[in-house]
Amino acid sequence: MVAMLASWRYRRWLFWVCLPFFAAMCISTVYGRYHYVADVLAGIVVGALGFAAGSWLMERPGALAEIDLQGSGE
Repeated sequence: MVAMLASWRYRRWLFWVCLPFFAAMCISTVYGRYHYVADVLAGIVVGALGFAAGSWLMERPGALAEIDLQGSGE
């Protein structure tokens, strides 16, 4: 789910390429009796919440370490 949301946000064409595989994986896990429908839906919700939390954290000031391009080592 996170990959689908990221591809929708950054590379829209990649989303459309991955969508049939994502849908097939969701359907096949239920059809093959590996998970219930509720498990698949809960996984989608958890993935979306994780993507939202990660995006929110990365947009905060100081989330990324600053890189010293001068090479002073200080």
